Amino acid sequence: MTSTLINIINFILSEQTDRSGISISKLTKIIYLIDWRSSITIGRQITDLQWHSNIHGPYTKTILDESKKEKNIIITTTTNELGNKKTFLTLEYPRKLELNRDIIDTINFVLDATKNKINRDLKKLVDSTYPIVSSEKYSELDLAQKAMEYKNYLVSTQKYRSNLNKPEDK
Repeated sequence: MTSTLINIINFILSEQTDRSGISISKLTKIIYLIDWRSSITIGRQITDLQWHSNIHGPYTKTILDESKKEKNIIITTTTNELGNKKTFLTLEYPRKLELNRDIIDTINFVLDATKNKINRDLKKLVDSTYPIVSSEKYSELDLAQKAMEYKNYLVSTQKYRSNLNKPEDK
């Protein structure tokens, strides 16, 4: 499944219009949302990433580690005025992608939903997802399990609401 992850990273990078690339933080959030969307719609993640909840949201170092192995991905680290480091990824050259239509549709769904979001708003979106709000910080996130819980919660909420709207028996 690592090849799927690399193909997803390459696809996302090929869609970027910013010449400076995409930060690893933003890329991680987008891939998390892709896995979350997939978990909701088909009951499993697209990638085999082990997601963890930390103070900055979902995290896995595998995305950066696997990107470092790719010859066509350029990784640049900069330091801002406050001394904070930020890592960006860009494509040196595109590569042939091996993704099926369903995966591409899921990626495009997430890219469309996040394309106009600044970092703060993207973080708010990610932090509002069920796996994040329902998990302890620094815990492992089982997105497929969380998707089942979320669906069950929605069903029970719908049943409760429909019972509220029923006329009382007299």
